[in-house]
Amino acid sequence: MDAPVSQSPAPAPRRGWLFITGMIAGVAAPLLLAEIYARARPPADIEVYRRDESALTGDYKGDAELGADYRSYDDFQRDYADRLRELGPLDSPRATWLWFGNSFVQAPTMLGDTAQAALPDVRMFYLRRNEQANIRVDQARLLLAHGLRPQHLIFVLLPIDIAGLGWHPLSSIYVNKSGAITYRVRMPKGPLAGLIAHSRLAFLAWVRSGEGAMDPRFHAAQVTEGLSPSILADLQAYTRNLGELSRKYGTPVTVLVIPNREQIFGKAHFFPQEAIAAMCRNEGIDCYDARDVFLNAPDKPGLFLPDWHFNARGNRMLFAGLLAHFEAMKKAP
Repeated sequence: MDAPVSQSPAPAPRRGWLFITGMIAGVAAPLLLAEIYARARPPADIEVYRRDESALTGDYKGDAELGADYRSYDDFQRDYADRLRELGPLDSPRATWLWFGNSFVQAPTMLGDTAQAALPDVRMFYLRRNEQANIRVDQARLLLAHGLRPQHLIFVLLPIDIAGLGWHPLSSIYVNKSGAITYRVRMPKGPLAGLIAHSRLAFLAWVRSGEGAMDPRFHAAQVTEGLSPSILADLQAYTRNLGELSRKYGTPVTVLVIPNREQIFGKAHFFPQEAIAAMCRNEGIDCYDARDVFLNAPDKPGLFLPDWHFNARGNRMLFAGLLAHFEAMKKAP
């Protein structure tokens, strides 16, 4: 019998190509599956950056100055139907103070509730919902345009509100075709931009890395040390619109600037307060910098809840300071 013919191993070059092909397939297959999944099931935290491709819906339209505005008063009214019903008609003869702010104003037991408890005969008109600051300006425009005539319009800002403009400047706001507020993404230069534009997986990685932010190096602590030209311009848009409302409707406006805990504990500067005060002077509206309420307070840790909102004592001190400010304004020449 003939001896069996043994099979010789593949030539070295062929084995090398098989190895390379296997490596490519091993890398490409998971990437392809991840790309398919990213297109079919985009993560919820990315929806706000997908603009017209986003599944998000809302009641907004674009606004040249503030990035977004309500499409109509009816949309706003429907969104806040229960709270507006509770507050009563806009043209009520009751004395009314109109408040805007984040959770330091709107949340239960915070400044809005404190003010209402202190002055029960005054209708404290606050909406009990935390909206971004540009939307608060929009709400002020709508309410005044539809007949609300408050004795005071109090627009509250904290450093965290200002930091929001570092993460999402007004120029980055994009209202999609479904009326939702979404955000533009900063794109890199060169070939990487094409990859990010055409690959959902690359887009996801770019956004989650933080490099898609308009200022990728921004962090919240920066706002107490100085404000960028972009943030200053956006704050001017707020004060400019508030000044126009004050003049148009004869409504006294006070921008109340509340210090954060780092400022209260002497670990940060007060550049935002000083910049906002100057802007308010230019617009002819009032600014109350509440730092003195807290800087000399005994037991500063005793001003706060565990989540660093003010507790009852802190809110009472803050409101007492605002009332004293209003009394001083009455006596000023």
